[in-house]
Amino acid sequence: MATEGWPEVAKGWWVSSPGIPIVGIVGERVVLPCQLSQDPIPEVFSVRWIFHDDSRRILVGSFDGKSLEEGDGRFQGRVEFFPWEFRAGNVSLGLRNVRISDQGSYTCHVSFQDMSQEVSVELEVAAIGDIPTIVLNSRKSDFGLSCRTSGWFPNPEILWLDSQGKIRKESSSPRMTLEPLGLFRIDASMTLPPGSDLEVSCRIVNPRLNVTRESRIRISGSRKENASAVKVKLEREEEKKKVKSVLAKIHFKKRFVPVAWNALERILELPSGESGVSAPTFPVHVGQEGFRSGKCYWELELGEEQDWVLGVLWENAGCGARPIPGRDSWALRRSQGELFSSSGPRGLGKLRGNGSTLGVFLDLDWERLEFYNVETTELLERLDLSTGGDPQGMFFPFVSQGEGIRIRPVPIPLPLKGL
Repeated sequence: MATEGWPEVAKGWWVSSPGIPIVGIVGERVVLPCQLSQDPIPEVFSVRWIFHDDSRRILVGSFDGKSLEEGDGRFQGRVEFFPWEFRAGNVSLGLRNVRISDQGSYTCHVSFQDMSQEVSVELEVAAIGDIPTIVLNSRKSDFGLSCRTSGWFPNPEILWLDSQGKIRKESSSPRMTLEPLGLFRIDASMTLPPGSDLEVSCRIVNPRLNVTRESRIRISGSRKENASAVKVKLEREEEKKKVKSVLAKIHFKKRFVPVAWNALERILELPSGESGVSAPTFPVHVGQEGFRSGKCYWELELGEEQDWVLGVLWENAGCGARPIPGRDSWALRRSQGELFSSSGPRGLGKLRGNGSTLGVFLDLDWERLEFYNVETTELLERLDLSTGGDPQGMFFPFVSQGEGIRIRPVPIPLPLKGL
């Protein structure tokens, strides 16, 4: 816009954006950059952010230097400005808990006296889904494989690879299904003809983030044997650099919450995972505070303890009922060096590296609990949470007793770091 007729302080005043799309991760926080260029910065001005939905212009939020006004209901409770940065010309918009519907074009509109300038910012949304699961179906002369995963956006690419990491030539028939929250579920299948390489990888690629998740299956045994006689080793693994990329996108440390334990111990029953086997009991410490919503992350230093259990339990604070094993608690435990999950009796293997510090990520927006080896950044287990829809309950951290077990403080990055 022309600046003719502006006061002297406003001449040469403009707003700018990066000029390239900004990528936001579903469920996380994103900052849409907008920079005011003027020396000196006007003492009084206002900024309005507008979202373009088809032919409509929807107010996201505005700030007049004194108060924040939230706009359309879809953005309420999720908008933030950075007034302490206004003197540096930073009039960016913070948007929490990114949704698929947030994708689109935004306008940063800055006004000074009776003049204004605006610039557009494009937001692209992405989501990194689950590690794929490979299912084997044995036949008389060949093997049928299925690869399943969910929670992706945009529509991902599916690759079947051989033992050398090369794309396999066998035909594949992927099927994409749109889930209720706008994310994609993928079901892909293929057939291994006689004489094929019996090591297969299913790789899912998010093209927007260039992040992959991969599972590999090795098949040994005669093709004439039936499915129950075929030995299958399924390895759910990602290269260290890929996992680190995922962790960097999720910004766990920004979700760090301090955890303090109640002094009194409690006896907690956990599911055994086997029918006819009584639930094992553990003396544990439970957190003083619980969580009802949002995303929470904490790290536990386990010291020299070899056998331990940690996780979360769900309790209705008003009734004081004892948690029911297998329904109200979700845990990861180590026994005689082997890891086990509350989801079943299947062993998860042994911890790699030192394994003395574990990260716990409680995502109540997506109803998931994840455990990480902090040293190797390896995802150890992911559990789905369910509380039967009771709004009165809360999730409380817990950990078994032991000398040297303590919460590890995690530094929280500054809100505008990296801009």
